[in-house]
Order: sequence, then structure tokens, then C-alpha cells
Amino acid sequence: MVLTIKNSPVADKTETKFIDLMSDDADNYPDQLRLVDRGYQLPITFVNGSARFSGKIDEQKLIEYIEQAAKV
Repeated sequence: MVLTIKNSPVADKTETKFIDLMSDDADNYPDQLRLVDRGYQLPITFVNGSARFSGKIDEQKLIEYIEQAAKV
């Protein structure tokens, strides 16, 4: 997904970061861990700081979503 975003029209409008919620450092992300506790499927994709996708997503749909979010 990171490569898809880097090679897309939204590359200059995005920051990508991978957080392994199954690692020891996961305690640094309590809000994200709560989503897992609520039953959200990994991976959880955030756009503008809010959870927008849970589980496997179509990369093109994510690009389109980011394009729309950037227009707001």
C-alpha cells in the first residue's frame, strides 16, 4: 500500500506510517488498541487521524478516498 500511495497523485498530500499493534510498543497507541478490542479487523487505516478502513482494502479505493479528503 505504501508503494501505491508513493506512486499516486496523492503522494505529496499523504504521510504513511505502519504501527504494529501486536508489538511491545503497542502500548504507545491506546486509542488504536481500543479499536482492536472493539472488534475492528487489522489492518486499520486512518485518514486525517480517524479510522476509515478496517481489514483488507482496495488500494485504488483508498487513493480515491484520500483525493476526496484532500479537497475538503
